[in-house]
Amino acid sequence: MHELSFKQEMERSLSINDDFENYFPVESLQQIVRKPLELTDNVDKFDIHVNIDGGGITGQAEALRLAISRAIIKIDPEHRAILKSNGFLMRDPRMVERKKPGQKKKPVKNSSSVNDNFRILRCLVSKPVRLHRALNYLRVA
Repeated sequence: MHELSFKQEMERSLSINDDFENYFPVESLQQIVRKPLELTDNVDKFDIHVNIDGGGITGQAEALRLAISRAIIKIDPEHRAILKSNGFLMRDPRMVERKKPGQKKKPVKNSSSVNDNFRILRCLVSKPVRLHRALNYLRVA
């Protein structure tokens, strides 16, 4: 996030890269951003201007929610309990793993059970006699 401007008693609007509804076209993303304002009854009390870029659109919405929550707490510390109990003050700790020396790329996480089932099926089907066992395995899993 490049810049967050948070002013009281101005136009009472929310603009992200000039237009909030066009930048976050999905209603669920708009709700993510508005939720801290709704919980603290500050929906029409602030003029918020944001310049944001980088990452994905969901990550941007969640980062903006965190920034708005922190700004609300700086203005009125009494709202900290409400925002903290709803999880709006937690930063997402996940980071992209770096490329290691000697490797072509960063490691790819293989956590999909579909890939595991496919690998097992491929091993079992390599011998035609075991085809019925492979199909039974997939029915059970």
